Amino acid sequence: MSDLAINLAASVLFGGALWLLGVLGQYRRRARLRQFFGLASGDRAAVIVGKDMWGREHSVSRGDVATIVEIAVIVKGCDAEPDFRMHYEVHGGLGEQTEFCVGGPSSNSRTAAHLRRFLPGVTQTEDALSLHVGGDEYGYERGEVAHVLVARLYQGADQPQKPLFLVAGQTAISNHAGARYLARQGRQLAAKYPAGEQFCLILRILDTRSYGNNLVEYLGDVSEAAFTAWKEAEN
Repeated sequence: MSDLAINLAASVLFGGALWLLGVLGQYRRRARLRQFFGLASGDRAAVIVGKDMWGREHSVSRGDVATIVEIAVIVKGCDAEPDFRMHYEVHGGLGEQTEFCVGGPSSNSRTAAHLRRFLPGVTQTEDALSLHVGGDEYGYERGEVAHVLVARLYQGADQPQKPLFLVAGQTAISNHAGARYLARQGRQLAAKYPAGEQFCLILRILDTRSYGNNLVEYLGDVSEAAFTAWKEAEN
């Protein structure tokens, strides 16, 4: 009986240790994500949405609704709360709270301001929706290929502590792909980019007519080109 009792006690202790390790691991993973997104428990994050390119001025496309749901899951996963706002409603607040800005410069005036001010190496043509980063062009082919720029910036008037996440796609489908990439790759990105470090990534979405935003290709980190004015890079 004593051997049985010892074995049972050992099993209980071993099971308890495994459970505790699992809880600690989950806590560390959540803490790492909170640090990456600049969100503490109880914080509020601004989610800035652009207009529907093909709809009314104050409407939001169905694809961007899916995008903000994806971002809301990220925010809620950090025990924070999202504040949804249209791009024309937002003034100030830069660096004061975590911000997710959704949509390209043609649909979101705040995105246009962020690109103009903080990412001088990035431009996008309104007619063909081509995205230019430095000397590279990322084109758009309806139903075939779209791109999205995903960036984290630390900008503000006085030592900003909260990051700005920019999800600037050529279409609503590519916006959704960018938000999903942040949600699914958050741990890997947190390991690669410590808090306080800016980055700018480019993703390509393939065969959107058949697969929507499911076929996503990571093209690379374009931070150096994005943060440098192209005219300066040419000299």
